[in-house]
Amino acid sequence: MRHSFALQVVLAVLLGMGGAAAGLSRGVTVFTVAVVAAVIGIWEVGQPLPPPTKRQMRKTSRLLTGKKNSWWRRAYVSPYVVSFDNQGVVVNIGNKKRESVLWADLMVVAITIEDEYLPFPYWILFGSLGKGGCLYPNDAVGAREMLHELQTRLPGFDNGAVIKAMGMMSGGVHVWKHPDWKS
Repeated sequence: MRHSFALQVVLAVLLGMGGAAAGLSRGVTVFTVAVVAAVIGIWEVGQPLPPPTKRQMRKTSRLLTGKKNSWWRRAYVSPYVVSFDNQGVVVNIGNKKRESVLWADLMVVAITIEDEYLPFPYWILFGSLGKGGCLYPNDAVGAREMLHELQTRLPGFDNGAVIKAMGMMSGGVHVWKHPDWKS
């Protein structure tokens, strides 16, 4: 059964050479090869499948029970962790403090779409000039809680712009601007 394709190819070549040697036309030779290949295919379909080997059974059992080799099933966890308190926002990457901004210094909240393999939203929190800022991906740990905090803490937060940004393929949108911010 494993060698049926190879058998079909060998028969096709032999029949093709034999048809040419016998003086048959190309159409008759092609038809003969097609009939032989179809007969082999029909014969194979009627054959029962061999029973699975012990190795195949163990592999299937491990896959179904989740034992061993389950590393590929673990959910992805972003290395970005966004956290906040009453003072401000901090973004850590791999347990290292990377970026922060105080609530009092926050001037603009925007979403930009980066296109590495697929379009992916990143949140950008701009502080006033020289006062810091943060960037984190939409799948960062704590991003959902951060969105809720932005919605409650910032008056005039534009939820429609967030929805629009999540459907964009490229570009970016402002979802909140401080009243004193000048573009």
